[in-house]
Amino acid sequence: MIRCLFVHISRNQSGQPVRKELLVTGETIQIGRAAGCKIPLLDHRVNFHHAIIRHSDEGKIFVEAEEGADIVINGSSELSAEFTPGTHVFIGPYELIAEAPI
Repeated sequence: MIRCLFVHISRNQSGQPVRKELLVTGETIQIGRAAGCKIPLLDHRVNFHHAIIRHSDEGKIFVEAEEGADIVINGSSELSAEFTPGTHVFIGPYELIAEAPI
């Protein structure tokens, strides 16, 4: 079971940061614009099913691009990579950063 805290930081009309937290759990975690995605990224540059976070057979956690989707991992266009603390994943205008568990 994957368990992660998704923190979305945006800015309000006066430029102040607004923080929203969403605890997400599941065997896999889909990222995209579709209603069923556990991590919703609501921008037209994001595919309906853009990426997925999953366990490997060895128990490591990976982030993978869905078919036809483009993700940038630590500065390079990749299809998948291990999602360890410090990993930066860019999906459309969004940046996801893996942090160590608290």
